[in-house]
Amino acid sequence: MFPCFSLMLGFKIKRKTQEEIGNILDMLEDKLDSYFYVLFRKGIPDNGWEFLDFDLLEKSIHKDLHKRMEIHYTHSYASYEKPHIENNHILLRWLIKKGYDITLLSGDDILDIINRLNNYLRPKKNFKTPLQLLEEELGDYILDLLNLHHIPIDQLNMKDMIIKNQERTK
Repeated sequence: MFPCFSLMLGFKIKRKTQEEIGNILDMLEDKLDSYFYVLFRKGIPDNGWEFLDFDLLEKSIHKDLHKRMEIHYTHSYASYEKPHIENNHILLRWLIKKGYDITLLSGDDILDIINRLNNYLRPKKNFKTPLQLLEEELGDYILDLLNLHHIPIDQLNMKDMIIKNQERTK
């Protein structure tokens, strides 16, 4: 069994549609190959309409696979059913304030935010970062596939990111 890495991924999408989410999953399944099935054994999407096509989310791009992952939905307003995801959302909201128009973010901005959050030490993970946990389990090749990299703690300046994002709202 692989541990929960608390890893976050984020992607710039053109439209908030079921097809767009399916395309992202197809791209990840193709790009990550067998790593996909390690990282994405189970999906717990929110209840947004872009995640409602259960078959689209589960259907593999490979004809010989019955499904790429198991999809499970939680009850509305039941954040306690997925606490590790909610903790990541708290960290994300630390950098991107509620109400901020995220359509203003570029793909590079999103990747920068995701890299910073994945380099943030987690007390519940023995003060390791999600990237350290992922690399220890699967090697550094997976980081290249996901376009993720380590940021030394002395360069992990979250305050600059918060200020940069707040300036965009003005």
